[in-house]
Amino acid sequence: MAIFFISLFILANLIRPFEWLWPELQQFQILDILVLCAIFFTVLDMIQRREKLPKESPWLWLMVGLFFSVVASHAYHTYFGGIIESVRDFARIAVVFILIVINTKTLTQIRWLVLLFITSALVVSFHCLLQKYTGRGFANLAPMVHYVGDWVRTRSYYFGIFSDPNDTALFLVSSLPLAWAYFWDGTKKISYLAIVCVTIIFLAIITTESRSGFMALVFLAGAYILLKFPINWLWTIVPIAFVALVSAPILMAQLGWTDESAMDRFNYWGEANFAFKSSPIFGVGYGLINDFTYQSASVHNSFITAYAELGVIGYTFWLGLIIFALFGMLRLNKMITETTEDLQIQALSTGLFASLIATCTSGFFLTRTYYLPLFIVLAITAALYSNMANKLGWTVLNQYCGWSIKNVWLASGISLGSIVYIYLFIVALN
Repeated sequence: MAIFFISLFILANLIRPFEWLWPELQQFQILDILVLCAIFFTVLDMIQRREKLPKESPWLWLMVGLFFSVVASHAYHTYFGGIIESVRDFARIAVVFILIVINTKTLTQIRWLVLLFITSALVVSFHCLLQKYTGRGFANLAPMVHYVGDWVRTRSYYFGIFSDPNDTALFLVSSLPLAWAYFWDGTKKISYLAIVCVTIIFLAIITTESRSGFMALVFLAGAYILLKFPINWLWTIVPIAFVALVSAPILMAQLGWTDESAMDRFNYWGEANFAFKSSPIFGVGYGLINDFTYQSASVHNSFITAYAELGVIGYTFWLGLIIFALFGMLRLNKMITETTEDLQIQALSTGLFASLIATCTSGFFLTRTYYLPLFIVLAITAALYSNMANKLGWTVLNQYCGWSIKNVWLASGISLGSIVYIYLFIVALN
């Protein structure tokens, strides 16, 4: 029963019918009720020993570490009101993540959650296309209108957590590779349903006119190209990627890709970095970084927000969830396929890898550090890895993927390296 309530929660959170179809449901805190029901049945199953914590899963402990880092970010400053508020806010994300990891055991269940994600994206896409071509979407919601001289520019957007065109685009881009992977899973030569779904979502992304969304599409294509290379080619690709990262800010400045909006973002990044220097270990506090920016503006960068609010420790847990997911899916993608189920796992690992790449790309220009769809994808990733581990054995799969205590230090090194890179990125653009 737990997976039933988890499914309802995912649909309710992504489609958000209580905001446009049944607004009277908002007074009942329906999302919290669904989470509590899922918790109840999960605990019941654990008591009856039908479910258990996957203690070998690195994602489970990284999420626990991230949760305590959120609490510590306020405890360090003795801000007890902040502790209560942050626990209340972030607990839902952490609990939903853990519930998915515990209850999603079989490949059928994993594919079911992916299908819910895709279905939600198609509903949002239909709304965006209605807005663009009829002038009204669900609940008679009109698109955003911007006037540039005599030119009228419209941007589609959705409700709730997707009430900004950039957020809508981020969700749709992250669902695009999942739709392709689900319907074209390697078991058939061609899937017209995959082509139709991807086309609908792609056209909806265009209607948002989101620059971060378009950039995510470019990196999404790059992720698919990367997965075509043998794993030993990574040592050739990594240096090329390093050169690209180093030259990116210089090229942006030289080519004039620094308009007023972009420069404002870079200034906010600098202000957040300055705040980070005041408390580099535990951060300035979960949800408080806007107190340090001009006119309490959003930082417009998920990575900077993470290390500024949570410090190096919390940022390592946050980024570690993503790093382990990316590397784990990269390795699963390279496994030898012998059965239909193997092909489906390979397809899903490809889709999840590309989805996370797209989300991280867009997140570099948006503050979506605690973005629930990101954690849903991460939880599905962890569930897929656990599914393979239960077949092959955790020791065998962990060795194949290279999990060891060294990876913990590697994740810490990457976290520190990314902070240094972002700092130099900002200096180069200013």
